[in-house]
Amino acid sequence: MNRFSFTILSSITAVLMLCACNGGGPGGETGKNADSQHISALPEVPAPPPTIKVALADAVFNSAKLVDNKRLSGSPVCTESQVKSLSLNHIDSSGSGNRDFKYHVIDSLFVSASGTILLLGREWPSENMAWLASYDAAYKLLDKQLVYYDNEEGFLSVESSISNNELIITTTNEFDEGAKTTRSRMKITGDLVWEKIK
Repeated sequence: MNRFSFTILSSITAVLMLCACNGGGPGGETGKNADSQHISALPEVPAPPPTIKVALADAVFNSAKLVDNKRLSGSPVCTESQVKSLSLNHIDSSGSGNRDFKYHVIDSLFVSASGTILLLGREWPSENMAWLASYDAAYKLLDKQLVYYDNEEGFLSVESSISNNELIITTTNEFDEGAKTTRSRMKITGDLVWEKIK
């Protein structure tokens, strides 16, 4: 065997050994298939649920809209089981257990397969309250906001409005010297949670 034949034979042997180490063919294709089979055997990670788009109609929550026109008192009164299932004792922690209070489901502001936003109210001769409460699909309470409050003494009041999908809550407190009015702005997220706008 001459020197040239020996060099060619050595080169071919080296190439064959490299191919065998890489999976049998040029570029290691058997190795690639093994890797792709391994990757396809991994469990699929579910995509996160799509964020829902919440669109709320413009609304006003004040004495004229809720009390004077009997929207609160004229809406259905909640049964004891509804009070429990809607977590009203948690929403209205100050009134928890008072059987004289009448709770109402005033309106549904948003309903989807992912959740619901309800306007709930509490009626009592000397004070009235209303909340926006958001629930998941199983009616587990996600969040709440007090949107209306009045009392006989008139020292504290809360009125709200929804405009362009933004909740504006105005609180007037006259307990101290002079009236102090504060305003907060909030938006509802795709998770049905209220988020303060700074």
